[in-house]
Amino acid sequence: MPVNKTITEKKQGFTLVELSIVLVIIGLIIGGVLVGKDLIKAAELKTIISDREKYISAINTFLTKYGELPGDMKSATSIWGAVGGNASDNYTNSCYGTFAAEEKTLTCNGNGDGKIAYCNGTQFWEILCTNEENTTIWEQLANAKLVQGSYYFYHNPYLSVGRGPILTAGLNIPASKTDPNAGWALLYANANDTFFSPGLSGNVLLYGGSSASNNGDYRDTPLYPTLTTIDAKNIDTKIDDGNPGTGTVSALPKGSGFSDNFTPNCSTSSTPSTAAYDLTKTGPQCSLIFSKIF
Repeated sequence: MPVNKTITEKKQGFTLVELSIVLVIIGLIIGGVLVGKDLIKAAELKTIISDREKYISAINTFLTKYGELPGDMKSATSIWGAVGGNASDNYTNSCYGTFAAEEKTLTCNGNGDGKIAYCNGTQFWEILCTNEENTTIWEQLANAKLVQGSYYFYHNPYLSVGRGPILTAGLNIPASKTDPNAGWALLYANANDTFFSPGLSGNVLLYGGSSASNNGDYRDTPLYPTLTTIDAKNIDTKIDDGNPGTGTVSALPKGSGFSDNFTPNCSTSSTPSTAAYDLTKTGPQCSLIFSKIF
């Protein structure tokens, strides 16, 4: 006769020890993710700083090698050839005004005044002129194998249908390695209109977001917000004094005349001596100006 056996199944939950181990593992994973994000961010900021140093070094090396500044070089076409124009003005304005096909090596000469893309005006935004040294500077640095990549000679694009902004990251100025929508530009700042620091006339290096549209004016300058205030402050602190209104690293002042287009909320004040990076703001708020490069 078969014997009926009743099997009792015992269900057990996690013990406190097991739960503790799971929580520790979760904590380690979260901590690792946060540390990883911090490391990535630190690497990105280090890249921006190293790119700044690299471009300054490339310009100084070019100056030593050729005896002239890239972009401003009066004899550039004798080395790399002219896009167009004629010898009557030494392949300057006539060359920039030819509207020839985009070229990666042929170039135009600068006027040799030591000022990149300066048209003898009184404003900072000296880019609306036939002398576009602020684009040929990168082309000539690349021609000399001092910076990586290639940059088109890009002549008055705002006058031509279908063109992008005057300064376009990745096309005629270097794009940021950390933000494809940001780029680097170099041009002359006039003392009459230099952000926080009047009197600091000179060729300045700009780092900021690129315009998404063709404005045909100063709004094509890569100064749209691309950095958070804490990131901008960290870069400023590593290079300079950590303040947006003083020193050789600055930002657009709060309430500046450019606010309609650049919405600068990077600083707490428009007064240089008291301005600080506004760490209460989140998201991209800042672009940076590295003053008096050469």
